[in-house]
Amino acid sequence: MSKPLKKTMTREYQSIFEDVAGACVVDLTRMDAGTVHELRGQLRQHGMRLRVVKNRIFRQAYREGPLAPLAEYLQGPCAVVTGESVIDVAKELVLAARDFPALTLKDGLIEGDGGLTPVKELAKMMSLGETRAHLVFLFLSPGRKAAAALQGGGRIAGCLKFIIDKLEKEETIGHAA
Repeated sequence: MSKPLKKTMTREYQSIFEDVAGACVVDLTRMDAGTVHELRGQLRQHGMRLRVVKNRIFRQAYREGPLAPLAEYLQGPCAVVTGESVIDVAKELVLAARDFPALTLKDGLIEGDGGLTPVKELAKMMSLGETRAHLVFLFLSPGRKAAAALQGGGRIAGCLKFIIDKLEKEETIGHAA
């Protein structure tokens, strides 16, 4: 491959993966072109992109930066899968591996993490959306209990007011024995 072509491909990788801070790596060597096309379509439906990369050129494009650990890891024929959340990408890849048994799942890189994690382990983690929903649930749980206690407190206050009114009128409270 000529130097100008390598430079062009390096710039292309830099522009394609410009805003990407995390990704997953898969091996497609045992898959035929039609199956890879089908996999790409399935991933695209979930807002994810699968790109086959040249390892050496990808390494040159990402010697530094957030994808550097991933670039150093690439060995053999690889494809990089990106999406809004690496956890969501990993979950979708694990599901896709059921439909496409020839798909080999490798490792993934979470934004801000210096190390790689196997895709199957990433898929077990909570995604950002799931984490937010879980936190909201945790914050609301004590609030619900407090609100229920306050509602019960209103009933207690009503009972106390009734008793005070009775006592002020010097009436008996309860049934006479």
